[in-house]
Amino acid sequence: MSLTNTIIHFMLMKKRAFYNKQKPFDYNKRRQEEIQTEGSFKLPKTITIENQSINGIPIEWIISQTNPKDKILYYIHGGGFVSGSSQARRRFTTYLASKIGYNVISVDYRLAPENPYPKGLDDCFRVYQSLHEIYGNENIFILGESAGGNLVLSCCLRIKDIYGKLPAGIGMFSPTLQYLENFESYSKYIDKDCMVSNLHEEVIDIYFQTDDKDVLSHPYASPLNGNFSGFCPVFLTVSDHEVLKDDAYSLKEMLEKENIKLEFIHRKGMVHAYMIIPDLSESKKDLKILKRFIQSCFA
Repeated sequence: MSLTNTIIHFMLMKKRAFYNKQKPFDYNKRRQEEIQTEGSFKLPKTITIENQSINGIPIEWIISQTNPKDKILYYIHGGGFVSGSSQARRRFTTYLASKIGYNVISVDYRLAPENPYPKGLDDCFRVYQSLHEIYGNENIFILGESAGGNLVLSCCLRIKDIYGKLPAGIGMFSPTLQYLENFESYSKYIDKDCMVSNLHEEVIDIYFQTDDKDVLSHPYASPLNGNFSGFCPVFLTVSDHEVLKDDAYSLKEMLEKENIKLEFIHRKGMVHAYMIIPDLSESKKDLKILKRFIQSCFA
């Protein structure tokens, strides 16, 4: 692993906090700090950002005039369903538009605890409905990290149920995919993961706001319980030393059983969702693989 990854891991490890039901986090403060962390980030010269809304849902449209106009990358940010934003992911979404070579729609879905499940998922799906009308399924590729990866897969299962057709492909970086089982990695790597701790407790309390097994087991909540027969191509990455490792590996096995086209990348010792940090040498290598994968899906 690179020195940059090691430094980021060390810095994040010092800030990591465990969820305590008796002392909930200040999520508004966390959201503002994430935006401030972007600091003086400058847009690539070829990129412009337009703040718009689709179906009443705020989005950022990241555009390069040299990119094709008939295809779109749809990005769904992570943040444990309680934080994250298009603004806080600009370093990555602008990289997608400038280096991967397609314009990007980044959605600002409603966050918990103010807006519990399924409101965020509803927003993501409603944006897709409009994109589907403009571009068609075959010209949309959906991406997301962590909780955003959950929303990508959940949204696709909903798309499959309603339309019978899926987007050109999807990409997920270290997704969180289920909330009923205690996978081995949840405890095995909790002292090594610099970003994810007892995530499942927090998600159940703050995002779902219920421990009803019928709710938590539904494929739109825990998409690992979905039916992947005839599914679209999937790009999937994870680190071998993070809490959510087993979520990714479980999905990999299910997709392989269904003979779904899959690009699976697993690295050792990387920070959670390392792909959204394009400055990392490992990310640059894997983003080139992602670019080829997206191109093959659109082809």
